[in-house]
Amino acid sequence: MLDLLDQIQKSSLTVEKHLTPEKHRYFAFLQKISRNDRYIEIWNIVLSQFNADPAVPRSEYKELPHKNIDTGAGLERLVAVIQGAKTNFETDLFMPIIREVEKLSGKVYDQDGDNMSFKVIADHIRSLSFAIGDGALPGNEGRGYVLRRLLRRASMHGQKLGINEPFLYKLVPTVGKIMESYYPEVLEKRDFIEKIVKSEEESFARTLHSGQHFAQGIVADLKEKGQTVIAGQDVFKLYDTYGFPVELTEEIAEEAGMTVDREGFRSDHERTTRTCACICCQRWIYGVCKTKLFKNITVESVFNYNASQLSSKLVAIVADNAEVEAVSEGTASLIFAETPFYAEMGGQVADHGQILDACRVTS
Repeated sequence: MLDLLDQIQKSSLTVEKHLTPEKHRYFAFLQKISRNDRYIEIWNIVLSQFNADPAVPRSEYKELPHKNIDTGAGLERLVAVIQGAKTNFETDLFMPIIREVEKLSGKVYDQDGDNMSFKVIADHIRSLSFAIGDGALPGNEGRGYVLRRLLRRASMHGQKLGINEPFLYKLVPTVGKIMESYYPEVLEKRDFIEKIVKSEEESFARTLHSGQHFAQGIVADLKEKGQTVIAGQDVFKLYDTYGFPVELTEEIAEEAGMTVDREGFRSDHERTTRTCACICCQRWIYGVCKTKLFKNITVESVFNYNASQLSSKLVAIVADNAEVEAVSEGTASLIFAETPFYAEMGGQVADHGQILDACRVTS
């Protein structure tokens, strides 16, 4: 097998433009082994040759001006092979976390049984610990929203294991100890990470409680009207606003002898996803334009770390993506020769305050 993989590697490096995957003499073998789980990919080579343009057929893809070979191996999969584990989760990268969850839940991790909740919790708390330690915080949009969804999903899986109180924050030290040799910052920022995770868990518990009241109100309303289907928009509101997985809403509906409008939920979810993508795109375009604009402004501006207030000269004004001489309404970016205001960076929020003119009047 190793000899064969060696040959595949060598032949892959000599692939020419006219050699399609279908003509590769090992392609049939690779297709065959990919259809079962006797084999897993632990290392691969990607030969970047074409620009994948969704607007044209694959046969019309343009060649990249600078081709490259990308190679990489998955740490978890390599560890699984070395330790003879059935999956990545049975390695010492995840098992210490799973053992802690066993203690908190009183349940035992069954390698061959239903262990999804253990795996979700172990995976998500690791992601949360690293991201929060890196300066990202749970929120309602962008990467913050991703973190909030991860935390809420892990919390819901904790409830499936019978853990009905904040617990994820208790796993942070275990994550830190596992990765300490290469990522000591998780333990260094342990108190901060624990505080954020616990606060989010407590907030979610309150939100979940409010969501249950909202769901009960919907059910009571439908019963009064003699209806038996929870509308898709209500299912989506429970999901988006209160963090209810669709399955939880279905359980509530089933207990009341009702069903949920899955199609309506899917439609609302897709529409919201498109809207969010559009907003993110607009922000990205605005950010790019703003960055280019500020690069063209060459006046010097110094940040005074030690001052909380100071007098300084206004050297540039930016409004509506352009440098202007003055502005009388709307919002604008003001650049001073010297400023005590710290800009948002590295996970720290920006300073807030007032700008006063010579007469001490807010500008």
